[in-house]
Amino acid sequence: MGTLTLALFLAAAAAPQSSTVTLWPDSATPGTPSASDTASVEVGVRFTSDVDGAVIGIRFYKGSGNTGTHVGNLWDASGTNLATVTFTGETASGWQHMNFANPVPITANTAYVASVFCPAGGYAADQMYFAASHDNPPLHALQDGAQGANGIYAYGGSSAFPTGTYHSTNYWVDVIFSPSPSSPPSTPPPTPAPGSSGGSKGKGEMGNCGGAVADAPPTGGLLAAAALAAALLAVGARRR
Repeated sequence: MGTLTLALFLAAAAAPQSSTVTLWPDSATPGTPSASDTASVEVGVRFTSDVDGAVIGIRFYKGSGNTGTHVGNLWDASGTNLATVTFTGETASGWQHMNFANPVPITANTAYVASVFCPAGGYAADQMYFAASHDNPPLHALQDGAQGANGIYAYGGSSAFPTGTYHSTNYWVDVIFSPSPSSPPSTPPPTPAPGSSGGSKGKGEMGNCGGAVADAPPTGGLLAAAALAAALLAVGARRR
């Protein structure tokens, strides 16, 4: 029995405790869920992480006027596209999530841009949100002007790297980040719009999302712990 107890203890201690993190929680909602602008546009957020890791996917807050097929993108600071994904299974409003085909490794303390193409406008927008940074460590949505513009957009008929800015506006685009690269979990279902709003800093058009945490899938550490536990049990059995 002593060997079994030790084996179980070692297996539990070796199990990974990784999670995914977002800039804003699911409970956060924009002051303006859908702007009256109906032109097709790419809207995005400039962000950094305190630690190395991987961006697993993109999410954004969808108002009722934000219709059509949406495309999520991850870019480096120079405008090189690192990953793209088309959203499927969206709800009429609320948080929409979609994973990339493969996690995208990112480097600590380096700026990246996450964006979503909105073919019919209607994007969420809160002006002056990025007059200050928004922080949910290890993620940070940068203050407008700190490492380039934030609250960024690009008008056009298809996805493009967003560089325009207007009144430090937050367009409620977010990332799904894993502090350590891992296989992507299945895409979570969209989050319906709550009955009441909250978490906004202002309103406007061309003008945030939140620290949701979800358990990541088991990794090799757990398998190694299980193997160690089995070996210890075998040793105990031979001694009896």
